[in-house]
Amino acid sequence: MNTQLTVALIGGVVVLLGHLLSNFLDRRRTLRLRETEFKIARYQDFLFALSAFASNRSYDTQLDFVKNLNVINLMGSEKVLTQVKALVDNYNSPEGTADASWTIINRIIFEMRSDLSGKRKSQELAAFEFPIIVTDVSPDKPQRKKAP
Repeated sequence: MNTQLTVALIGGVVVLLGHLLSNFLDRRRTLRLRETEFKIARYQDFLFALSAFASNRSYDTQLDFVKNLNVINLMGSEKVLTQVKALVDNYNSPEGTADASWTIINRIIFEMRSDLSGKRKSQELAAFEFPIIVTDVSPDKPQRKKAP
C-alpha cells in the first residue's frame, strides 16, 4: 500500500477516535453537571422545607418536608440515605427526641456537603455543628412596617 495513503488513513482514524472520545467525555461531564445541579436543588428544597416546618408546624409544612425528604431517597448518596433513615427512625421511635433529630439533621447536612464535593473535602467539618436558624415568630403576629 502507498505510504501516503496509509498515513492518511491512520490520521483519519486517529482524528475520528479523538472526536468520538471527546464527544463521550463531554457528554459524561454534562450529565454529571446536571446531576450535581439536580442534587443541589433537591438539597436546597429539603433545607427550605425543614426551616418552614421547624418555624411553623402545620400539616402543609410537614407535608412539604416529608415530600422533600422522600425525594432525597431517589438521589441521595448512601451516607445521606443512612442519615435520612436515622431521622425517620428517630421520628417514629417512642424514645426519639427533638435534640436527637437536630443532631441527625446536622449529619445529613454534612453528608450532603460531602456528596456534592465528590470527595471527603469536607472531612474537617465532620464534627462541626452547622448553624441552623429557624424563626420563632408566629406567622399570625403583625410584622414591622417599613418606614415611609
